[in-house]
Amino acid sequence: MKAAEHYEAFYQLTEGSTWKDETGHTYNSLACEHLWRIYILLADKMLENKEQQQAIKALIKAIRMAKTGGDKKMEGEAAYCLSLAYHFAGEEKTALSVSLF
Repeated sequence: MKAAEHYEAFYQLTEGSTWKDETGHTYNSLACEHLWRIYILLADKMLENKEQQQAIKALIKAIRMAKTGGDKKMEGEAAYCLSLAYHFAGEEKTALSVSLF
């Protein structure tokens, strides 16, 4: 959870900025990518512990980070994971209707 807090602070600092790293990626898109990864990993652990509703919340955050970062592949992966989380929570209709927010 500490990593998420640090990257959330980093994300807020870079929001709206055009700062770039040496590879040309904006720091904001990097923050989005790292937060996406953290939220996906947290959701995996939550699903292992049968905490489906918490996992769903984390995965919704992951989708938002992917959208903000402009990465369609990450959006798709997060949507797939969210659909699985709804499935594990017994919410079959919601699982089938998951779309990118």
